[in-house]
Amino acid sequence: MRLGVLRAMERMTEMVKAMQRMRSDPPSPEFLSLLQVKFAVDCVLQAPDIVTLSSALYRFATEWLLRLGEQSLDQAPPPPNSVPPRALAAMPEHIVYDAATFLIFMARFGPKKLINGASVDYVGILAARFSGNGSWVKNAGVRTHVMEALMQISPILSPETESLAATLFRQPWMIRELPNALVRLYVDVEHTGDANQFYAKFSSRHMIALLLKYIWNIPGYTETIRSLCRSNAEQYLAFINMIINDATYLLDEVFEKLSEIKEFQESEANGSFASLPEETREERAGAFRQAERIAESVCSLSNETITMIKYLTADDEVQRIFLRPEMIDRVAAMLNYFLLEL
Repeated sequence: MRLGVLRAMERMTEMVKAMQRMRSDPPSPEFLSLLQVKFAVDCVLQAPDIVTLSSALYRFATEWLLRLGEQSLDQAPPPPNSVPPRALAAMPEHIVYDAATFLIFMARFGPKKLINGASVDYVGILAARFSGNGSWVKNAGVRTHVMEALMQISPILSPETESLAATLFRQPWMIRELPNALVRLYVDVEHTGDANQFYAKFSSRHMIALLLKYIWNIPGYTETIRSLCRSNAEQYLAFINMIINDATYLLDEVFEKLSEIKEFQESEANGSFASLPEETREERAGAFRQAERIAESVCSLSNETITMIKYLTADDEVQRIFLRPEMIDRVAAMLNYFLLEL
């Protein structure tokens, strides 16, 4: 799978991105040539036998990993810092990554094939039982990739898989374990060891925030979060602390980029931009376009972070974490700062 189907899926994804950049009216011969290749590859990668057998393979691999971990869905998950059994620890983590890669591809390019019978509950098991445990799956990138697969089959990104997601997200073990896995991963992506971890964490946390917002309105999940706040307040304290850190940085970044955009627009309006040398104009125009792109991205990230604060603080049980003595001054300082900026 890793050298055949999955490699073809990765190349197909890269090709589709290239085609999106090449769109024109009328379409270029190169675009039409790639389109023919895409249709031909689709026929192979989305063939019913390929989808069914691949799903069965990853379902089996997930159950095998559970058995190696001496676990079952009927029992509580292991503690977050527990040492995995040697047999599980010896397994390469790309098994988990590959399972998520397959489902991400199918949810993007062939969601109807998933609805037509392929088993996808394995990604729920990987997300709820494995991605929340940094001792079982050490690579935060692999854990985040699994959560991306979970989001791909949710109505957040794939309305066509809504019925499929409705069944998966209402499984008792998902309601019991997924919220804690999301909270743990939100905290753990702060330090991944990657060179670009500072910026990558915002992308990961944006995805986690979207999943939390989705499950918040599904019966059972809110009560699970309340229970976890009571039983594991320190973990949720770290979670809330990260949310406040992110909100402060992201909104500050939004204000900075909006100021740059406003300054450029004013220079165009008053004619000072036109009087600059051509090379300077090109540099400032490029900086303006980059500021617009960054502002759009950061606004999206900050909106989800603020939305998360909004619904979490609306619940009396969860709200108590924000009102703890060690947090209340930080929350007040953040709110006062942004009220003054606005």
